[in-house]
Amino acid sequence: MPWCACLRCYKPGRLFPYIPGCRAAGKHIHAWTANTAEMMARVLEAGVDAVVTNHPRLLLAALDSRARVCARRRRL
Repeated sequence: MPWCACLRCYKPGRLFPYIPGCRAAGKHIHAWTANTAEMMARVLEAGVDAVVTNHPRLLLAALDSRARVCARRRRL
């Protein structure tokens, strides 16, 4: 997608197959609207650059949880 500056997807689950190609092309990946803890975890694990949500506190909790998991992995 050389004509695309970034990929935005309203249904984040549909985004996952495109992530490797977008990354290889140097594109940014935005996911919205991730409103459940499960979807937030999925898009964060997929490595998106931005998450849009109607529940910012839930997203902050998901980010905090992910940061703790990553810190534990680094210590191993």
